[in-house]
Amino acid sequence: MKSRPFSMVPRVGPTDAPFEAARVEELREALGETCVAGLLALLDEELRDRPRAIVMALADNELSRAKYESHALAGAALNMGAAGVGSAARRMEAAIALAAAGDRRGVGPALRHLR
Repeated sequence: MKSRPFSMVPRVGPTDAPFEAARVEELREALGETCVAGLLALLDEELRDRPRAIVMALADNELSRAKYESHALAGAALNMGAAGVGSAARRMEAAIALAAAGDRRGVGPALRHLR
């Protein structure tokens, strides 16, 4: 099956970051178009659900859960080549780690960047 051109890959995520063309093509070659389409659908769910989970965990002052959710979102995004989303999630994860050490100043800006 011939893969769709990169331009057909949608822009996704809270940062509206494009996918990295090389990563998407690598995944298509290794896994096939159908599998990659399924993974993109799962990523879409992650992009809807994980930021909400992060906000809820922060509201409950459950920093370890918020850090876990941020880490999971970063991994999902980076594995699919959505570097902007992955970077924002890593920034959130780092801000939460600092918050756990007592410095919460970075949480708000990181959360705004993630959304």
